[in-house]
Amino acid sequence: MPRWSPVLLSTLALATLAPVQVHSSSANQMDFAACPIRHSPEYYCCEYSETTKVLYTKYNRPSGGDYESYYIDGWNKQRQVNFPYVMYHPQTPKFYYNDPSTICRVQAVANTETDELTEELQCADTNSSLVAASQDSTVFWTYSANVRNNNASFPVGATCYSIMLRDGSVDSDLKAACVSASTSTTPRFTTYTETPLVVIYLLYLAFFVLLGGWTGYKTYMQTTNLSVNEMNKKLIATPQTPSRAVAGNANGHHTGVRASDTRMQIEASEGLLQTGFSNSYLGTFVFGCVVVASLALNALLIVIIADYYGRFDPPLFDASEDNAVVFIVMWVITSIWFVTIVALQDRIYNFFRLRVPLDKCEFVYMLKRDDTEVLLADRSGVSDFVSKIENFFASKGKISGYRTTVPVIEVGGLRIVEFQHLRYVYEENEGRFVPGAVALGNNYDDILHEAKGLSDSEAEHRINTVGYNSVDVEMPSLPVSIAHEFFTLFYIYQIMCYYVWYYFTYWNMGIVMTVVVLGAAVVNIYTQRQIQSSIVKMTRYRTDVTVFRAGEWRVLSSPDLAPGDLVKVSENWVVPCDMAIVKGTTVCDESMLTGESMPVQKFPIPERSSEVYDPEKGSKKHTLFAGTR
Repeated sequence: MPRWSPVLLSTLALATLAPVQVHSSSANQMDFAACPIRHSPEYYCCEYSETTKVLYTKYNRPSGGDYESYYIDGWNKQRQVNFPYVMYHPQTPKFYYNDPSTICRVQAVANTETDELTEELQCADTNSSLVAASQDSTVFWTYSANVRNNNASFPVGATCYSIMLRDGSVDSDLKAACVSASTSTTPRFTTYTETPLVVIYLLYLAFFVLLGGWTGYKTYMQTTNLSVNEMNKKLIATPQTPSRAVAGNANGHHTGVRASDTRMQIEASEGLLQTGFSNSYLGTFVFGCVVVASLALNALLIVIIADYYGRFDPPLFDASEDNAVVFIVMWVITSIWFVTIVALQDRIYNFFRLRVPLDKCEFVYMLKRDDTEVLLADRSGVSDFVSKIENFFASKGKISGYRTTVPVIEVGGLRIVEFQHLRYVYEENEGRFVPGAVALGNNYDDILHEAKGLSDSEAEHRINTVGYNSVDVEMPSLPVSIAHEFFTLFYIYQIMCYYVWYYFTYWNMGIVMTVVVLGAAVVNIYTQRQIQSSIVKMTRYRTDVTVFRAGEWRVLSSPDLAPGDLVKVSENWVVPCDMAIVKGTTVCDESMLTGESMPVQKFPIPERSSEVYDPEKGSKKHTLFAGTR
């Protein structure tokens, strides 16, 4: 189709013209004021070399007729050459056709030796010869390679000749022949069956076969071992009989734990589901293949985008069509791939592990139920409606709650896991991990009888059973923080959008938005780590404690305290754990615990009393609580 003339048509659009009914079968180009044919185009063929030809077109301003005044007004509007091309607001000078002293145009210079065409912007203020060559303000030159339809002139160093006939029409044969000999190179991949592509197909086929093989192998192993299906087995209350989860006292007087400790164990055990997993060499290898395949998908997208920008010689795909098809297919596959990974990221590690019985596992998948309880429903029924909507979209059979996978550690002959800052010990009788506990005296007489200190071995066994006297919040490593930040649907959406921007020559805004998102991510990671660091500092309280251990007084760090230790209370001391007073009196500031500003006097437990010790009820006056001073 012929190019449009540069005449500004806004004036024509504002004119009130009588409507004309034109049928497509009988339409004539001369019936339309803006059609290029009304500008009497003249065609010239310019030869840069024997193989390089470019078609130049000269448009003439129409004269006469009802639209002549509109043509003159539009032709004399201010213009601007957009060269070199910029997307917004070119910085080149503005000019007028009817003022040669302001004229600007794109000048092409042909090199006959190299067949290269060099384009440069020339303006009258730097090239005085343009003024003399631009006296005729009724003509406009352009050429086929001038994609922005900028004002141009005949190229320097080229041989140009008219291909117009005497009757004013163009010689269609010469016009068709005025094209450069094909210099385009054949893309490397045209049939999609070339060797490099076949290798990629086979690699991903092998990967999916391997993934399917691992799934089948894992299913078979779990089917043959029926004891591994323990997710539906609810943890029951801690037994009142000797078990590996209960560390007894030195004299063996007590085989059960206190009622307060039992309540704590039941609360920690209620709604807790456990599943054992162990690593597999095959599963680890397949997981590594998943990581490599994910990185390869991004690399392939980047290669396709680079090919679109002509970074490969010869090109990989035909830029006119094949490249776009390949990009769209790869983009869709990559999007689905990463959305799936993000949606399953909490389970993906265990998917590549074998489910095994809890007594043989290396990891335990812990799920603490957190069922929603409606305390107050409004009469309008809105809360009930919202609850139904949530249940409709929620996954069927999915248990809500806090879930994580923790490693199994063997300490002092015990298999233990740490979950929500509480130590669980594997109990053979239960076939599960249960909260560790220590069998201590249940009444005042028993406590006084046991207040003689612990031996080193007994203290070590108790610490192994219930854990250290500290609440250590783990500070995640920097790679973990980065992974938690970026492995979300928001960032996957952003990354896939930016791939589209980069592909469709919107790379400038793509770079800006990429920098903005990366900057925001860095700020989020830094802020989150600062908050986590503050929490770690708050929870890691350490103080020196004078303890009677192995028949002598020692100064230990507070995390090394064990249940049943005999401790000497210092003045103005922040208590590191709950303690029962067996000798002496003290005044305690419990404002941080109860909000009460007045100090509270504490007394030792009474002698020769069988009353049950309960620090949450009647024994508060005999107890120093952790965090008080």
